Amino acid sequence: MADFMNAPPKSEEQDDVPKPPPPPRLCDYCNQATVVLYCRADSAMLCLACDREVHFTNQLFSGGASISNHPCPLFII
Repeated sequence: MADFMNAPPKSEEQDDVPKPPPPPRLCDYCNQATVVLYCRADSAMLCLACDREVHFTNQLFSGGASISNHPCPLFII
């Protein structure tokens, strides 16, 4: 027979124990830092440093990086 049939019944206390949160999602570009935004144009989850490197190193955007002049649609996570 299956082992689950021999397992002791769960107590109500076990059901109330919160599960740990999932680990943070890592940046698709550097794979080291935690994701802070999703760039729909690149289909990429990026950390702030990589977003700056990928989107604002261009001469066109050298005037300063901000959400208001971001070169592509994004979602802040």
